[in-house]
Amino acid sequence: MKTLHIVCISLLCAATTACAQTQAGKIAVQDAVWMPKAYLDARKVHPPQDTFWKTVDFAKYLSPVSALRIANSSKQQQVSVYTYGAENFPIAVTGTNHTGTRKEWLLDKPIFTGGQSAVYDSVHFSLISHNNDRTDLWVGLVYEDGKKDSIQLAPVPKQDGNAPLWMHTNNYLAYYFKGKQFEIYDDKGALLYDNVKTDSNGAIEGLPGYKSWSITSNNIFQIISDSQGDASISSFNVAFKGEDISLQPEQVAGTLNKALVLKEKNK
Repeated sequence: MKTLHIVCISLLCAATTACAQTQAGKIAVQDAVWMPKAYLDARKVHPPQDTFWKTVDFAKYLSPVSALRIANSSKQQQVSVYTYGAENFPIAVTGTNHTGTRKEWLLDKPIFTGGQSAVYDSVHFSLISHNNDRTDLWVGLVYEDGKKDSIQLAPVPKQDGNAPLWMHTNNYLAYYFKGKQFEIYDDKGALLYDNVKTDSNGAIEGLPGYKSWSITSNNIFQIISDSQGDASISSFNVAFKGEDISLQPEQVAGTLNKALVLKEKNK
């Protein structure tokens, strides 16, 4: 399973003054959080609980641009763009390039933090809309070598409150492991624990000596024991193998630090 970096999302613009636009330069689409249309279409076909998301390459849908937020208040427009694996950043509109029914807003050079930031240091971003349609929005990208690309976006609909909107490997794992019941086997097929339960608050039951679970920022599944010391946390790389989950240990010490297979139990 591909290890992907977490995307840290904050839907608040960090620098309002840098985002303020003149009326002429305002982006004429609806205020919304936008995401790649291909991703939102996949969400319609495959709800978060669908096994489709266990093995999907999230970067296929959410790279290079994961999301965009446009908000207007007090005659100021705030524009924030999110790239896959990078912190959000505010962007100012620096000019326009309107031709007929095609409108293009040129964006200032963004400030990147983390993730794929180095990849986009020389990329020029713009926003494009057609036919005065307030629900039509594309991100245009022009690379240093002259190559051009565009990504169609769509407004994000109201989501299931229990499902993450930002479906990346990290928060998908956190979503998946909540409220589950598992049987745990070793890699030879021997049953070790027959009724392990996780809850939505990070507690775990049915695993003697262990009290909680978590997903780290680098997509590691951790189980925390009641005891103190070096072996108090067992960490595993996660891979979905069909309907089962393969856990590969990151440490040697500890009773649980071995290759494990989790089989989800039907409720």
